[in-house]
Amino acid sequence: MNRMEQLLAFCDWERKHNPHPEGKPHVAEWAAAEIERLNGEVALLRATMEGATYQLSKARIWGGMEWHYNPLHPMHYRPALDRLREVLDGPNV
Repeated sequence: MNRMEQLLAFCDWERKHNPHPEGKPHVAEWAAAEIERLNGEVALLRATMEGATYQLSKARIWGGMEWHYNPLHPMHYRPALDRLREVLDGPNV
């Protein structure tokens, strides 16, 4: 059982044995939802960084003994930069 499953099992147990007197959600349920939200953000950032890495690695040229890096024209790196800006300046601002 991974940590998220353990937390959800704990939420179920707490909800059954220690219900909130006013019927509000238990703090463990809030924590589980927050962890899921943060995991989604991390996955989105990771995918965006992988895309940017791919765009920037297009400048590599094998020279026989080592990699050489050519300067990139802005039309090659601007889409990756704009996507990074879009993700970083997303709904959390």
